[in-house]
Amino acid sequence: MKFKIYFLIFCTMSLSELVSAISFYHIQYDTKIQSNPIKMNGLMILNDEGGGLLRLRYNSPKNASTIVLEYDLSEEDAVMANGKVDGSKLYLNALEERMIVGEDTEFPQAPKFLFLNQKKMEEMVLKGIVSKNSQGKYVIQESARFKSVHKQIMQMDKVFMSQYFSEDEEYFKQFFTPVTRSIRPEEKGIKMHVVVVANTLSKDIGNSCKLDTGKVLRLFRDISNYLGVKMTKTEVAGKSFTKSALLKALNGLSPASTDIVVFYYSGHGFSVKTDPHKFPYLDMRIGNAEDHIKEAVNLETIESLLKSKGARLNLIFSDCCNSRVEESNAKGSKPMATKSSGILWSELNCKTLFFTPSKQTIVATAAETGQKAASNDEFGGFFSHFLRSSMLTYCSSAKPFVSWDMILDETQRGTNKKALRTYCDSPYIKQNICNQLPYYQVKFGD
Repeated sequence: MKFKIYFLIFCTMSLSELVSAISFYHIQYDTKIQSNPIKMNGLMILNDEGGGLLRLRYNSPKNASTIVLEYDLSEEDAVMANGKVDGSKLYLNALEERMIVGEDTEFPQAPKFLFLNQKKMEEMVLKGIVSKNSQGKYVIQESARFKSVHKQIMQMDKVFMSQYFSEDEEYFKQFFTPVTRSIRPEEKGIKMHVVVVANTLSKDIGNSCKLDTGKVLRLFRDISNYLGVKMTKTEVAGKSFTKSALLKALNGLSPASTDIVVFYYSGHGFSVKTDPHKFPYLDMRIGNAEDHIKEAVNLETIESLLKSKGARLNLIFSDCCNSRVEESNAKGSKPMATKSSGILWSELNCKTLFFTPSKQTIVATAAETGQKAASNDEFGGFFSHFLRSSMLTYCSSAKPFVSWDMILDETQRGTNKKALRTYCDSPYIKQNICNQLPYYQVKFGD
């Protein structure tokens, strides 16, 4: 079964040339080096999967020369007295100071930033710099007179970016190098066949399944549009959510040898203790009246069926539990997200991933055998979110090297990190922390 947790949805863009994988903030605040006041300007770059980069620019109090420092940004949970993570707060620590421009021997204190979740907001808001008071609690430094502006990628002009990056740095180049696409005629003939199966009528996870279905279809629509290939879609959902309809949809596929086939499932799943399968059974029941074994299809069966169709690339994903069928759903806390800014597609990366030179099959599921898969009505599934986020990141110019192993490794890390920071049930003790690690296999050839 897939279980519900309370999780806030990340902002998603679907502009023709943009993907939501990154957030930019222009920051300004007052600080000191020794006793000398400093006016600080900075560019904060946050990755959708967590962490990021900070560059700070200021004038040295010694000789007024320009100094640019770089830091890594690392997330830190706000933990309450009872040990529970406070989902309304998130700290970002500036670590690993590096000199980028200038020479100096004395530096400002590395900042610690506070993000807050405000009512009726889907993303966390950057509120300021914090320090510990006399009681040992983090409070906002009012003296810093902190200001921040969230910036869309379209606002990142050369004048602004050159304050923090030189023109020969890759981060600068990716924004201002003209983007051209060179899809060959034979690539234009490629088709992408997308089959989405979702238990949207489920009483406990139906809304989550609807969310994931829509997002997955938009993701592959955007990718196919960018690559210039035709996409066909087949949905098995609502009242048509049955085992027979699933098998009919798969058997009806007739991909060419250069085509791409995508299978995505969102619903309940289970494993059988005496069964050797690493991947789950997809529970194709809307309710619990039918025999769960009879009405289920193992993901490995779907893999075999799709590989027999002869497409060049098979992508097979399931966001469902991989635990005992009788286990009940659980509820948990809400990890948060910052507002997205978007980043440019990379033609080379997209073609490397989807126009594979030889046959390839990727099979991935949300959880290892014995584990549950987390979801929420406002957010969807952990696995689905981090899979989409990772795919978008690796389809962008943010990554110099790409592979499906890299995408799925990052999906594993993101899913597991969020699960380990989430309580699946009360009381809020260590034993009730979620444990979810996606499992995948990448296979080459027939």
